[in-house]
Amino acid sequence: MAVTKAFKDGKEPIGLGYRKRLWVFWQLILEGYEVEPQRMADALKMDEYLYTPGFSERFKESRTNYMSKFDKSVDHSGCIRESAPSDVFSWVSNDDQRFFSWAFVYWNQVLGYFVPLLDIGYINPKDKMILWMDSISGFRGVKGQLEAQIRDAWYQNKQINKALDYKKSKEKGFWSFFWERTILEFQGSIHYQRALAMNPGFDNPAEDAQCYYSAVLLYDVADIGLTSKLRIINDIKKKWSNNTRQKIQTNIYLLPETREKLEKVADAHGLRKSELVAHWIWESDKDLE
Repeated sequence: MAVTKAFKDGKEPIGLGYRKRLWVFWQLILEGYEVEPQRMADALKMDEYLYTPGFSERFKESRTNYMSKFDKSVDHSGCIRESAPSDVFSWVSNDDQRFFSWAFVYWNQVLGYFVPLLDIGYINPKDKMILWMDSISGFRGVKGQLEAQIRDAWYQNKQINKALDYKKSKEKGFWSFFWERTILEFQGSIHYQRALAMNPGFDNPAEDAQCYYSAVLLYDVADIGLTSKLRIINDIKKKWSNNTRQKIQTNIYLLPETREKLEKVADAHGLRKSELVAHWIWESDKDLE
């Protein structure tokens, strides 16, 4: 069912209404109020909370003050803050995981800006980025230039896409292999530390898809130049090809029932079939010594 309820303070577009109320929520938090984080998932839920009967006169005064200053405000030091352009980040899709994993790092670790409400899971990543842009000091035009800077930096990151579009990348285990080789290159570096600071747990991917995003994040945050990135990527692809050829050369024929038992034992131990066979061979070799 479509929501027809109007906002308490006027007929503003739902998108702008959400941005405005999210910024107001953040200002109230800064002032020391405890607000319900689950409300931040929806503009009308925030609106209902902001205008709940029974709040103190001080709260009402703060709410009205912030609602009127979303477009433009001046802080205690005289710095002017304007909201970002109305179409800010319109070129980014809400589900672009790769972009936001990188953009969070770029915004905080490279540009040095604060990240309000980063840990609130009710807010999607794009709305967080918009909030951050709305919250920093500066005129709207300057924020437009900052957005252009972010977009240009992102365009540079995508220069590796052609190298990542590898015909063998669909082979099972490729991205796990790619991740393992990539982490050997970057672990302990400033690039790795930056990625980890804004994406906790990224260095422990569980599936091939997660291995892809974790690995590519390291290339995106690394300021080592396109040539160096392509060298590392192409070297890993070459090692995968060599590794695949070696596997083909050592293939052995198994009866169907033997293959089925091998799969069951491998699954029970959480191993790939090749890993299990390799383990057995090494263990058997020890017995022969």
